[in-house]
Amino acid sequence: MDEMKHRRLQELDRSDFEITKGEPDIRGWDVRNDAGLKIGEVEELIVDAQQKKIRYMVVDLDHRDLKLPDRKVLVPIGLAELHKEDDDVLLPAVTVDQLSILPDYDGDNLTDETEQQVCTAFGRSQSVARNIVGATTSEEATDNDTFRPERHVNERKEEANTTRLKEEASDTVKASKTEIPAIGSAEYYGNFYQHAFFNDYNLYKNRQQDRSLTQETKGSDYERGLRLWELRHEGDTLTDDASATGRRNRDLSDESRKELIQNRRRDYEERRSKKKSSIIQRINDEGLQEA
Repeated sequence: MDEMKHRRLQELDRSDFEITKGEPDIRGWDVRNDAGLKIGEVEELIVDAQQKKIRYMVVDLDHRDLKLPDRKVLVPIGLAELHKEDDDVLLPAVTVDQLSILPDYDGDNLTDETEQQVCTAFGRSQSVARNIVGATTSEEATDNDTFRPERHVNERKEEANTTRLKEEASDTVKASKTEIPAIGSAEYYGNFYQHAFFNDYNLYKNRQQDRSLTQETKGSDYERGLRLWELRHEGDTLTDDASATGRRNRDLSDESRKELIQNRRRDYEERRSKKKSSIIQRINDEGLQEA
């Protein structure tokens, strides 16, 4: 039985979601750096099932251009941009060194720790973790000499001041713990994902002229981006053929899923080949006209 659907982070193929009609499905596309060198291919997208947002791309690294090892890694979706014209995904700010220290992708181990490791590899400080550690440090500091009054104060006053300061420190620690969201809470993930790494609207910034700002796409950058629609309504009721397709995809065997990935890749290459042939033909036609 596929337990993927019960997880917060899920592979799109094995989830109850699909890319909204009209939005580009980048699975199968080439991933390149700002110099046009191939980094790899987008094999899958990782969905936050709770927030209905794309969080990561699963990139199958390519060893040819950049001598990268053959393995799969997670890349936050906000680091990606679509090429202005070609169906390529660009990672202009990503270096080979960063890619080399990413952990291997493991679809059965999409944990908070894994996300922290991925974000740290791309240069994000672990601010959420540091805040939580900071609260512990403050708590331990209640017995530190910092909280004691000066030695020249008489014993009674020293005891009173020490008690008062300890109470104030305790109140500060309690307030800090209240303000810092617990790991795994909605507030924790809200803070974690409110970062440029996860701003999927960045994916479209080179093609803004191609996207009409309908009422649906208006709003903040974090409200726009790669939108999803649910394949099912409540109660597991299938709504149409697309829903049934989504259900079949989720229950695919490893062999069938591999075939699905290969088909996406083949469609991508055929589309790119046709586009290239069309451009060459147009250049030739224009050359004949000029002659």
